[in-house]
Amino acid sequence: MMERRDDFDLVTVVHGPEYPLFPRGPLGTDKKMNSPKPKPIIWVTIPVFNNEATLRDAVLGAVERGFPVVVVDDGCSDSSMASIAGLDVIILHHDTNRGKGAALMTAAWHIRSAGGTHMICFDGDGQFLPSDIDAFAKKVEEQPLAIVYGVRDFKSDAPGSSVFGRKFSNFWCRVTTGKKVLDSQCGFRAYPVSVLLDLKVKKTRYDFEVEVLVRSSWVGIQLFPVPIQVSYSPPGGRVTHFRPIVDNARISHSYTRLVLRSFLPVPRKIVKPGPEGLRGTVLSPWRPLSFFKALLTENSSPWELALAVTLGLFIATLPIFGLHSVVIIFVATYFRLNRLLAFSVSHLCAPPFVPVFCLEVGYYLRHRQWLSEFTTETLWSQLDERFFDWVIGSIVVAPFLAVAGGIYPHRR
Repeated sequence: MMERRDDFDLVTVVHGPEYPLFPRGPLGTDKKMNSPKPKPIIWVTIPVFNNEATLRDAVLGAVERGFPVVVVDDGCSDSSMASIAGLDVIILHHDTNRGKGAALMTAAWHIRSAGGTHMICFDGDGQFLPSDIDAFAKKVEEQPLAIVYGVRDFKSDAPGSSVFGRKFSNFWCRVTTGKKVLDSQCGFRAYPVSVLLDLKVKKTRYDFEVEVLVRSSWVGIQLFPVPIQVSYSPPGGRVTHFRPIVDNARISHSYTRLVLRSFLPVPRKIVKPGPEGLRGTVLSPWRPLSFFKALLTENSSPWELALAVTLGLFIATLPIFGLHSVVIIFVATYFRLNRLLAFSVSHLCAPPFVPVFCLEVGYYLRHRQWLSEFTTETLWSQLDERFFDWVIGSIVVAPFLAVAGGIYPHRR
């Protein structure tokens, strides 16, 4: 990912205090991050775009926490930068507005070059409390290899669009990762800088934060929540640059791309913490032994295997033409079950035996006798009737097969 360095070179450092440089290794392997007992070097990052009414208080509050602070001027056209003149902070400058994601990446490059290992992202629009930075710092010290994200405490002043947006985003975040994320849209977060710079994040605006969480989860980085306070009517008035139609469309597009990507068995880097820090391996179908071993062993406790078998058999019995595989992978990912096992056992319900059995059961429940003639008249000329029999029969047979199939791996 070193090509991102060219992007960083376009940034102007306006002013700020000097911080010592520390030696570091390749991307994702900072020496301080990879020590057996890493001591995080935490910075606070504040991306800014036209927040003149609230920025100074936000920056002062961040400075009071005692961490180095870097402010990224993302092409401000108002007096935001003038409002923090003289404060003991680093200011990085974008000539044009390039988006919040681009601003955070700019800060990450600078923090890394100054020897920092972590950055806490804090907004300058006044909605967050600087005192909550301490909770993030504490969590970073406890879990230095994880991403820490804020969970907003929505109260009566929270816009309905924000409440709905969080629920919508959380659902699709779980679909793509199989993990329950409590607030996938909150920008108050703490990142290990080396991990952030090594992710292949393509988005640069508000959809950046969604993609970071999903891709971090994919490579094995843990996600930890921290409850925070939020105000949507801060002193001076809150200025938000979130455009409901445009930015929600971008987020939806990102989730569509990420959902499709999560279903494809193409090369993916898997990072796992070890005694010496983070180490990455590539999970690829071109390495069949390691690839299928990883697929077979994911979520492989007896209880999880039993649920995967139950899921695969239940869905495969239902009369959803041509959609069984997609639905099984979708649901198995959502509930973090073994997708390969669920998909494999579904073939036990392939035609003709299970569908015919469901049809017979449905016919018996409706007519109190078995269907003994399978002719053109009884099947095709009465297709709607036979389909109804199939639906009724599958509702009865699917739970029975699912439970019976799930008992064996669970007992093991």
